[in-house]
Formats: sequence, C-alpha cells, structure tokens
Amino acid sequence: MAENAPDFAKIIAKAWRDPAFKAELIANPAAALKAEVLWVVWRGSQGGADR
Repeated sequence: MAENAPDFAKIIAKAWRDPAFKAELIANPAAALKAEVLWVVWRGSQGGADR
C-alpha cells in the first residue's frame, strides 16, 4: 500500500482545495476516484482493499 500513498495524498489535497470535488468524493467515491484514474479494489461489505 505504501506505493499508493502519493496517489492518495493527491486525492486528499484536491478534496481540501476543491469543495465540488470533496462533495463528489463523499457522495460517490467510486466515480470520483475513477475520474482521477485511481483504481480501487473493493471487497463488498468488508470495505477492505484487496491484498
């Protein structure tokens, strides 16, 4: 996961700078992350990333 840290940091920084992006990230995280070309593996209701 450490190799993804800069990508996640950029997403958080953008959410702080851009209120519209933050709202989209909260309302529809999968779409917001896909728009940022950050692929997230979702394991259903467990909520964890695939390891």
